[in-house]
Amino acid sequence: MREILHGYMKATGVNTNEDKSCALALGAWSKSTPIMNIKYNDNIKILGFQLNAHSKHSAQVTWMTLTSKILTQAMENYHRALNLTSRIRYVNEVLLATAWYKAQDFPPPSDSI
Repeated sequence: MREILHGYMKATGVNTNEDKSCALALGAWSKSTPIMNIKYNDNIKILGFQLNAHSKHSAQVTWMTLTSKILTQAMENYHRALNLTSRIRYVNEVLLATAWYKAQDFPPPSDSI
């Protein structure tokens, strides 16, 4: 694993920050064997997706967080002086854009719709 990471860092010119990095042990992967002093976590967040060892739970947590954020944004912007066309654009371009992005990898659980 160390060789793969070093090869990637050399090819791309990026460095890993071991203090900010974390790993997710999947399947039979042993948490007792540290790789490059990177700590293991049960839950990690990558590009806005909450991930853990169980994909169904990951999807539920991701969508619960997303729907909460969408509701909060909608409530905060409810009183803005927008005409109907602007409100529709706001919903489509701001509120639903992230939901569409996440739905490509994690379909929403039936209880969050």
